[in-house]
Amino acid sequence: MVILKEMNYIVLRSRGRTALSVCIAALLVCCMSFYLGSIQTAESAEENLAQVIPVTAQVVSRSGARTVGFEIDENHFANLMKADIKDAVYTASACANFQEQYRAEDVQGADTSVTAVSGLSALVGVTEENIAFENGYDLSFLERVEPLCVVSQSYAAQYGLNSGDTLSMPFYVTRYNDDGFSLRYEHLGMQGVKIIGVYADSASGSSVPCSMIVSVPWLQTVVKDNNLRFYYSSFRCALRDPMKLNDFKDAMRGAGFAKPDPNAFDERHGDTLVVDDQLFIETAEKLEQNLKVLRWFLAPFFALVIVLVTLVTFLLLRSTRRDMAISLSLGRPKILSGCACFFGMLIANVCGCAVAVPILLCTAGLALGQILTICGLYLASSCVGVLLALILLLRFDALELLTKID
Repeated sequence: MVILKEMNYIVLRSRGRTALSVCIAALLVCCMSFYLGSIQTAESAEENLAQVIPVTAQVVSRSGARTVGFEIDENHFANLMKADIKDAVYTASACANFQEQYRAEDVQGADTSVTAVSGLSALVGVTEENIAFENGYDLSFLERVEPLCVVSQSYAAQYGLNSGDTLSMPFYVTRYNDDGFSLRYEHLGMQGVKIIGVYADSASGSSVPCSMIVSVPWLQTVVKDNNLRFYYSSFRCALRDPMKLNDFKDAMRGAGFAKPDPNAFDERHGDTLVVDDQLFIETAEKLEQNLKVLRWFLAPFFALVIVLVTLVTFLLLRSTRRDMAISLSLGRPKILSGCACFFGMLIANVCGCAVAVPILLCTAGLALGQILTICGLYLASSCVGVLLALILLLRFDALELLTKID
């Protein structure tokens, strides 16, 4: 009870001193919130960096000049798909001859370009919105092994085709000859495909990317049924966790992928991978450097807070030493006088935290739980600072101090 009265005396006797303590405590809490908030913001930015700056990988020709139209074998494709990637987009190419005069045994060309896609994002100028599907069909046909196709508006108009028609014509896949440049046509036999939709040609006036779109599983099945090797003609993806970029590169090197060589002339093999990671790496390095600096100064920052609390407490309570000396001369233990001062200053610090909370809620963009955690850290630091200040304050001889005052 005596300690409570003494605490009340310390807090209320000098309201100016108490108000100053509260303001200083609120200021220090705000400074801690700013510092710790900076660390949290940097950590959050680092965690979300992949969403802001995705790291993409794309298979290219050995010279790096082409991103489509080469041969990616199934082994390289499987290694890519096993990696920690997302949003994989890939295509495979074929062709066909609608007009009978071109259906010679020794094929020299084709009037129908066919592209098998994993999704429409693989094609420029084709979106789900500009495809007029037949009733009962949608983009899910790209996932099925069915002879279904979507044709371009210009192709349908050229040959008088409509949704629901079934086309029966010879299909082919093109393969590079041994010279790596010239092409040959390999027969896939007569195939019947049903038109389930017509897509509008690009409104921008750019060329139509292909005459016919089919599913990759269907084309793959047709190629293998003819005892031919299946190749993909393009592939791109994004890394699921760009922070594991080095692991991805090591895995791809082990899978047989190489870096582009501008002097290479091979346009056939799709075993070269380009990873677009420069911007991500530069940004991640800057964020990591900032975090490193902030974390390195975290201990000195808390030490500075403790020193400031010690100094403020010492200066504010120095005037109470006369009262302490009188109490000590009457037989009161030093520890009880120290406890009263300690809890009195603790009350002032708690009030400072209460003042800082609404300010931080309105300005710092921190959640209430985070602010309360910071307040707890400050109170823990202030307890250490007040204890140090009291140790310095109580190092006096009561009789000597009273004699000097007299």
